[in-house]
Amino acid sequence: MDNIIRNTMKKILILALLILASIPVYSQDKRSTGTRVADLLAMMPVNNTPDLEKQMKEMTGLGPEGRKQITGMIVPPGTGAVSYTHLTLPTKRIV
Repeated sequence: MDNIIRNTMKKILILALLILASIPVYSQDKRSTGTRVADLLAMMPVNNTPDLEKQMKEMTGLGPEGRKQITGMIVPPGTGAVSYTHLTLPTKRIV
């Protein structure tokens, strides 16, 4: 009788593990584009090349809508407005 219960428990455990393993585990970024843009700009300016590359990949991941929001925030030089938006557009390589 103990063997039957033990075998049944093993089968239930294996089945439960297979079900859990079949569920895709991934993280989706459910933030709005505006939030993602604000988060990206909050991390500017970067201090080194790896951070710059990471931010540029993140900016690419924003898609056309995100890039349009970023470029829409750029202010002309000399207007007195303070903006880190211009720092997201690479003009020279940080070493």
